[in-house]
Amino acid sequence: MLAVFTVLVILSSAIAAETFRQAYSEKTRTFQLSSAMSTVRATASSIELELSEALRMAIVTAMYESGRQGEVSSEIKEKIISYINSRIQSGWEYSGFRQIVVYPIAENSLNLMWLPDGSLRISVFIPSRLVHVSGAEVIGLRVEAGASPRYLRLEHLARLAEEMLENTENSEDLEKSLNENYACEYILFRIFEDEIIVVDLYGGEVIVK
Repeated sequence: MLAVFTVLVILSSAIAAETFRQAYSEKTRTFQLSSAMSTVRATASSIELELSEALRMAIVTAMYESGRQGEVSSEIKEKIISYINSRIQSGWEYSGFRQIVVYPIAENSLNLMWLPDGSLRISVFIPSRLVHVSGAEVIGLRVEAGASPRYLRLEHLARLAEEMLENTENSEDLEKSLNENYACEYILFRIFEDEIIVVDLYGGEVIVK
C-alpha cells in the first residue's frame, strides 16, 4: 500500500512539474512573441517616419523642379514616385529580422491632394513585409506627407523674372511667356516698368521692385 502511494505521489509530482514547465514555457513564449511584435511594430514605425520625410522632400523637390521647367502636375507626380522609389530600392537592414521587403510605389497607389492654397499632400499605402526571426511580422506601411513651398517659390520666380527682364527688350512677350510656362502652378506674372509682381492665384504675392 505504501509503495503504491509513493508511486502515486511521484507520478503526481512529475505531472505537476511538467504542467508547470509547460505553463512557464508557454508564458515565456508569449512574452517573447509580444516583445518581438513590439520590436517589429517599432521598426515599421521607424521606416514609415523615414519614408514620410523622404516623401516630403520629394514633394518639395518635384514642385520646384517642375515649376522651373514649366511642367504640369502629372509630371510632378512622376518625379515624386521616382524620388521615393529610389529610397525604397536602397532597402533597410535591422538586426534580428529574417526579412524586410518594401515594394516600390505604383502610380495608381499614390493619393495626391492638391489643397486650395496650392500646396500638396500625399498619402500612400506601401506593400511591405517585415518578418522577425521569432516569426512575428507586420504587413504594409502607411506613409503620409505634405509640403507648402509656395512663398519661397514665389520669391524665386520673382527674382528669376527680374533677371530675365534685364536681358529682354520686350516685357510684354516675357510676361506672356512666363504666364504660359507657370500656369500649371496657378502663378500669375505682372510686369511693369518699375516692378514685377508674382501673384499666387490661391492668395499671397511677392513683389520685387
